[in-house]
Amino acid sequence: MPAEPDALTEATEGLFALDPGEFVAARNDLVKALRKAGDRELAASVAELRRPSPAAWAVNQLARNRRDDVENLVGLGRALREAQERALGGADATLLRQAGRARRDAVAALADAAVDILAERGSGADAHTGEITATLEAASLDPAAGEAVLEGRLTSGLDPPSGFGDGAGPTARSQPAQPAPAADETDDRGERLAAAERAFSEATELAASMAEAATAAAANVSDLEGRVGEAEAEVARLERELADARTAAEGLVGELDAARKTAAQATEAATASEQRVTDAQARVDALRRYGSLSPTSGRRSSPA
Repeated sequence: MPAEPDALTEATEGLFALDPGEFVAARNDLVKALRKAGDRELAASVAELRRPSPAAWAVNQLARNRRDDVENLVGLGRALREAQERALGGADATLLRQAGRARRDAVAALADAAVDILAERGSGADAHTGEITATLEAASLDPAAGEAVLEGRLTSGLDPPSGFGDGAGPTARSQPAQPAPAADETDDRGERLAAAERAFSEATELAASMAEAATAAAANVSDLEGRVGEAEAEVARLERELADARTAAEGLVGELDAARKTAAQATEAATASEQRVTDAQARVDALRRYGSLSPTSGRRSSPA
């Protein structure tokens, strides 16, 4: 049974504030601690969490450190959807254009901020711009995506919907049923129809743009996933080499200790040998002196 969402959120809140490079080690440490504490269900749920991609991590930091701006973006997406509904109902399309421009400007500003966050981290920020932008587009156009971004717990980028936030593009929307016009409304019917057609055209153009952005983002995600896989394989290789190097170093430390002991013993033996040589030389010198002082050493033999 998976852990309760609230318990999982509380237990892992700090993980998503960490640098992606620190995520896996911290997650594994948390899993061990939870298992040790006997909370195996929560530990299993934590173990399933994936390390955030650089783009997802940068967007998470926006949600944590610039929450007001992200909430404003989500609100601008809501305003855009409302303006579209009004325009399709015959209202002036000016408000729709203004809402669309405000939303696009907000996406661009937050995307630049996220790229700056990655640049400060030292990552290749430009390579992640597409995924960041697509995620912010999704947050502004899809209420569910907006909530996910505001949680600050993304592990990968999001794809914007092909249309607006309910998942249906403008071309899939049907015009609301209109009552038969009264006689005094006949004159302005053409003007209202023209306004609705302009709004429909603009919404269709926006949907096409979003679909193009989604395609580019998906391609970027695929490329990044491949690069992440290669990087993780390289990290695993380096970790194996590091482990081997540590083992070799530990062996060398043992050899060094043994060599130091051997050297100390050899030094001690050499010192003892030198002392024995000194003692032997002293005995030789003493014997020589004794021989030169012997009473018989100066006698001559008598003639026969």
